[in-house]
Amino acid sequence: MLGRIASLLKVKPPAGDVAGLLRAHGKTVPSDGEAGYETGCIFAHTDGAAGGTLYVNEGDVDDCDFNAVEAVGNTIAAKTITALTSTTASIATADTASLYAESVVQSQGNPTDLVDTAVTLTIAQLLTKIIVATPTDNRSQALPAGALMDAGKPIAIGEAFDWSLVNLASATHAETITAGVGHTIVGNAVVAAASSGTFRSRRTAANTWITYRIA
Repeated sequence: MLGRIASLLKVKPPAGDVAGLLRAHGKTVPSDGEAGYETGCIFAHTDGAAGGTLYVNEGDVDDCDFNAVEAVGNTIAAKTITALTSTTASIATADTASLYAESVVQSQGNPTDLVDTAVTLTIAQLLTKIIVATPTDNRSQALPAGALMDAGKPIAIGEAFDWSLVNLASATHAETITAGVGHTIVGNAVVAAASSGTFRSRRTAANTWITYRIA
């Protein structure tokens, strides 16, 4: 009889050792500690609001613990993501990323305002992702040394991050990215006046980086 009912409902028959409910619904979510709900039981909260209509039991059949199922496709709060490379990256609560069907909205702090002189860029400046310069003459900006890059951005070999340089000079004066110790530049290193350049800095070995002009 049980198999016939399961066939009509297009579901698998429950295992013989299942003592509690696997599906339930109601206007009130079961209180923690109630018995009778299997681990993994899905509860449909019929009086719930957005983000609080579907719950799963993370307790056991004698001591339930129903928690809301996080919505997919809206907002990812603080989570730890383990990539296939076994590298772990954390998305901080302040950097909450909202996922949309065609785009990703990401956190962007204050850009770096570069001083009007030749300097050695710092890893902290690169990590702001946007560097803005208004040179009154042609300027050369050196990349941070590879050892400093390792210390400031301890990512795995073969990983990279992007950053951009925006040159607000109205005409003539260019910003040129130059190599640092253990840190080479590949591609067009000159960001002309009234333009911008996007770069990808990649760790290739211990204390060794290559920055590529990609746009």
